[in-house]
Amino acid sequence: MNKNVLCFLVVFSLLFSCAAIAQKSSSSEPVLPYSPSLDLTSMDKSVDPCFDFYHYSCGAWQKRNPIPPDQTSWSVYGKLFEDNLKFLRGMLEQAAKPSSQRTAVEQKTGDFYAACVNEAVVEKQGLSPVQPELDAIAKIKSVKDLTPLVARLQFTYRQYSYNSPMLFAAGSNQDPDNSEQVIADVDQGGLGLPDRDYYTKTDAKSKETRDRYLQHVQKVLELAGDSPEVAKKNAETILRMETALAQASMTRVDRRDPHKLVHKMKVADLAQLAPNFDWATYYRELEYPQFDILNVFPFPRGRYLVPVSVVEILGREFRVLSQVFAWGQGNAASLEALRAIYRLQPWRSAGAGVCGQSFFARAQAEHARHGATD
Repeated sequence: MNKNVLCFLVVFSLLFSCAAIAQKSSSSEPVLPYSPSLDLTSMDKSVDPCFDFYHYSCGAWQKRNPIPPDQTSWSVYGKLFEDNLKFLRGMLEQAAKPSSQRTAVEQKTGDFYAACVNEAVVEKQGLSPVQPELDAIAKIKSVKDLTPLVARLQFTYRQYSYNSPMLFAAGSNQDPDNSEQVIADVDQGGLGLPDRDYYTKTDAKSKETRDRYLQHVQKVLELAGDSPEVAKKNAETILRMETALAQASMTRVDRRDPHKLVHKMKVADLAQLAPNFDWATYYRELEYPQFDILNVFPFPRGRYLVPVSVVEILGREFRVLSQVFAWGQGNAASLEALRAIYRLQPWRSAGAGVCGQSFFARAQAEHARHGATD
């Protein structure tokens, strides 16, 4: 074949492909925003690169993209993340529209999404999706009741949120002394705000953040059925409890030192440090395999963290909680404090209870409504 003819065919096929892509992009399908890897319009050539190369290369982009009011920082990666979320949302909204042309996968995905964003059904159901959890929390009568409840709530809500472990975090990780082996671990947690510093800093902005957080927790508890007076009291209890946990937590700087994160021990040793938390029941409820060694990550001020710090540290800093965990002398006030913080968990996991528990049943109904057979 003549080389000129072959070249013409290649160019023609490329042009045809580009036209097809352009035609597809012009349809109602969501389009992912595209920016070339080297965008010359992002440069600010009015800046001397020898004086400030960063603003020379990125200045124009910064002027066009101020930090959004709901963000603490902004970058091309942050923008890409948000753009991708919008793109995925467009795909879900399109898949949620009833159509005989949807594939089986599109129908399942779309019905699943439609069930979650059906606000009318969510409002109608009210607290019913999380009522079993609230009832279980209300039935706490003694220290013995804590362990299975902690295990169950952690198991339920870790599916929806990885950044808000209740009271403490637990799971598995590489053995710090042998990267080819995975062992169980216990880590700090239990904070509703992003970091311990939000609780410990004394500047005006930090105090304002805590005040706003207190208002938020009170509002959530009111929505959960508490009167404004009771909700305010419980919110204050939760903030005191989380502040005590924050004061016992390692700082980000300390956690950068790997040597401070290695405290391996046997389960029996952990049980001795926190004798009123039934570790055997906890690991059995979470279906851990049999193991002998675990690592307790945080070790601040010479003491282990939650729930061990509840024994060692919170026993001094927050008497109410220590009465429950450390010595098993739970009274009405201390148990009420625990109930308050437990009741916040379903809403702390991004609406997991409302858009998780009954979510699957609603998705199933939505799926059936559109004639799905599986």
